[in-house]
Amino acid sequence: MRPYPKSKISDRIGRQIFNYRLSRARRVVENTFGILAQIFRIYHKRLKLHPRYATNIILTTCVLHNYIRQNMSSLHSEEGTIKTPLAVQNFAKFGENASTLDFRIRQKYTKYFNSTHVFHGN
Repeated sequence: MRPYPKSKISDRIGRQIFNYRLSRARRVVENTFGILAQIFRIYHKRLKLHPRYATNIILTTCVLHNYIRQNMSSLHSEEGTIKTPLAVQNFAKFGENASTLDFRIRQKYTKYFNSTHVFHGN
């Protein structure tokens, strides 16, 4: 999801709030994928597959990561990394361009983030 361009947010606080929250969410996601990429090689390259399958792979690696952390300490090497990373390759490429639907979704999130039931603090 793309933030609103700087030229279109200067006078609209709702769009500024959306961009701030999107940036914060992006940071959390990037940190999470950084942790997963240390263990699973699939995250060393772009996932080239349908989003439905990408969601399954992401959820599966999260579950595996948590399982390994809780139950499989014997898999860790002396350096603290997993000995055998998992890899999946050669998936078909899926589209990249933003669609009208993407823009509508962004607008819905903007309205949600600026509604009265969402906390407007840092």
